[in-house]
Amino acid sequence: MRETFDLQRGWRFHRGDLAIRNVGGVHAERYPRAEWMKAGNLGVSLPGYPDGDWRRLDLPHDFVVEGSFDENSDPTHGSLPAGVGWYRRTFRLEEEDADRRIRLHFEGIYRDSEVWINGHFAGSQRSGFLGFALDVTEACRFGAANAVAVRVDASQPEQWSYEGGGIYRPVRLVKTHRVAVVHDGVWARVDAPDAAAAGPAACRAEARVANASAEPIEATARFLVLDPGGVQIAAGEAAATLPPRGTASLASELGLGSARRWSPADPALHRLVAEVRVGGERVDAVETAFGVRSTRFDAERGFFLNGEPLKIRGVCNHQDHAGVGVAVPAALDRWRLGRLLEMGCNAIRTAHHPPAPALLDLCDELGILVLSEHRQVGASPEHLGQLESLIRRDRNHASVFAWCIGNEEMNVQHTPVGMAQLARMQELCHALDPTRSVTYAMNCGWGEIAKTHDAAGFRLDVYGTNYTCRSHGDVSGEMYDAFHAEFPDWPLLATEAGGSTSWRGVYRHGDRPEGVPFDDSICWHNPGRRGLVSAYGETATPWGCGVEEAWSDCDGRPFLAGTFLWTGFDYRGETYPARWPAVVTGYGLMDLCGFAKDAFHYHRVWWSDEPAIHLFPHWNWPGSDGQPIDVWCYANAASVELRLDGVSLGRREVPRNGHAAWSVPYAAGRLEASAFDAAGDEVATAAIETTGPAAALFLEADRSALAADGGDVLPVTVGALDAQGRRVPTADAEVAFGVEGDARILGVGNGDPCSHEPDRASTRRLFHGLAQLLVGAGDTAGTVRITATAPNLEPAELVVRTTPAPVPRRLPPAEAGADACGRSVAGAVDNAL
Repeated sequence: MRETFDLQRGWRFHRGDLAIRNVGGVHAERYPRAEWMKAGNLGVSLPGYPDGDWRRLDLPHDFVVEGSFDENSDPTHGSLPAGVGWYRRTFRLEEEDADRRIRLHFEGIYRDSEVWINGHFAGSQRSGFLGFALDVTEACRFGAANAVAVRVDASQPEQWSYEGGGIYRPVRLVKTHRVAVVHDGVWARVDAPDAAAAGPAACRAEARVANASAEPIEATARFLVLDPGGVQIAAGEAAATLPPRGTASLASELGLGSARRWSPADPALHRLVAEVRVGGERVDAVETAFGVRSTRFDAERGFFLNGEPLKIRGVCNHQDHAGVGVAVPAALDRWRLGRLLEMGCNAIRTAHHPPAPALLDLCDELGILVLSEHRQVGASPEHLGQLESLIRRDRNHASVFAWCIGNEEMNVQHTPVGMAQLARMQELCHALDPTRSVTYAMNCGWGEIAKTHDAAGFRLDVYGTNYTCRSHGDVSGEMYDAFHAEFPDWPLLATEAGGSTSWRGVYRHGDRPEGVPFDDSICWHNPGRRGLVSAYGETATPWGCGVEEAWSDCDGRPFLAGTFLWTGFDYRGETYPARWPAVVTGYGLMDLCGFAKDAFHYHRVWWSDEPAIHLFPHWNWPGSDGQPIDVWCYANAASVELRLDGVSLGRREVPRNGHAAWSVPYAAGRLEASAFDAAGDEVATAAIETTGPAAALFLEADRSALAADGGDVLPVTVGALDAQGRRVPTADAEVAFGVEGDARILGVGNGDPCSHEPDRASTRRLFHGLAQLLVGAGDTAGTVRITATAPNLEPAELVVRTTPAPVPRRLPPAEAGADACGRSVAGAVDNAL
């Protein structure tokens, strides 16, 4: 039977390339690099290789985020040097494993990776975002130690934003019978009417089974479907003769009746169990989650889920977070998705590459729709192979509602070559998954490109558009209307919109950071704040617009299926419009830590079905008495009244998807806003007040316990309070953190786009009142004590429980000894380049 082992712990890491790789190999005395001369010749991947001076670490790991900022490094990638890294891991296989197949599963390595085991080349992966599986059986040693070495070359980018470097997603070792389901080999193809009342749902259960023996084998697959409560509701069987060293697909049609539908409101997941039997013996079993739901696009009414129209309120996201870079643990992704749900978001676009499998599992569970994106347009075996891998991996996910086969390929998207490539890719998507629509994110005159495509007889299932720019700074949602008038039968989706930037907590000249140089092409929508990336969100790219315009353009057009705003979170690199010392973008509705900007609250208000309100900026402006302060209020109400210390400053009507504004001469005190509906009834209130100076620190988390599973993560917010216990929005103290108990500090951050403080540290300065500490759980249940201290401030303490939790089955590092040929490779090696 199949056994899966976690290989996250016990790795060794060397940053930089290796001058000598042929330690203990043939011709070692003459050639430092002879791994391609003789089989088994890469000494770095031999069990006894001397790696004592290599760094010990656990995965996931991003080695680029650990570096120092460098003005001469690429600013679009966060001004952090990339480069090459090597990883090593040993493990023991038992004698009885010799009759089994051994596979290594890597979920994500950035990038251009080579994998070697026991001196032998096992395989490679160019993509920095797609996982891969390698059958390494014939290179394994049984009853002895084995070693795997991975070379990672992150020196060349795939994108124009931060991508990190290293083994940043999970690694597993899988032992199977010689007859087993292949990697990503189970598919639950669901056929569901728009509603349960419209008829029964069905599922075609399919398993691709491999035979690693030299003889044909008769195999049977038994399929079981379990409902969300774990009750079996369907079963079926299929049999086939598996060819020698080959594969066969076994499938069965299963009726699901009036199965519970998956939706954002009720993310009900069923499970398909595929069992493989040979000669009556159960030799393998694979279980996968899936959802029973229907999706379709309508050119007049947008997107439909289970027969009901659903406006897509989405954001584009990169995989990047303060403290950890691209090595975002699943527990942290759960927290990030929770922040999006708080904002009212119901969809994400995985820009511009395949997402982590764990992220899709979470979206399935939480009811978040996903536009899953392929990295690059092309019809080569490499491009199509990556697209096939993506679809086979992700097509069971209920959350994935469509495939996006590329983004902004300006060289080819308007040409016959580009159309031919897009057509080939869409054809492959339909062949591998007929249940989902295909789109592509088009920019640069997408209205005219649509005419070119249509005239050539080619159409994507859904036309995807990036921005509504007619010329520099001329942005208008009327482009959507023109498309719909020209092509009334072609579904339309705003795959990317917005494009404004903001920095959390920055409202006036003098707010930190200041004095940053900017790109001359930026559009300042408020000349009074020219030269300032303010939290009002008035700074936009020449092709972009503010959040209010972006959502208004979508909300008022039923034929537009929805929008994906750029972006949900800030990310490193792509600092436009700012230049060095900026190292983080400002596009996010939240900063790099996931702290809300005012743009977050705009969407929280206007994406809510309940009365909601947000008042800003803060009211701490010492030395500004009498100076005008722009006060804005977001409220999904008819009008808002503003009061300062009880005195009315006037009532303003609130335009739909807009805001109310006042210019208020500053005086310390309490600002209060009351929102009223059309009948004049008060429906929501908000208040901000002047605080005293910082007197104490506070620590805050969204839960009081960590799972003691070695993988849970607790994001902890740190800030400052005045003597009356009010949060001080301008505090900037440097805070030192401590953790006691079975837990560790994963990293720190504060959302400052110009901060050059290290992320892998135990100190961080507050930025506009906030910083973040990421605490990773160990395996032992008990308590963890988290402390924060700063000069002249009362310290803070947070005690959290660590509760017993299942830990993954792990394969510990092995004792080394001699290599497979009996050669000792111990000894010191000078391996610096």
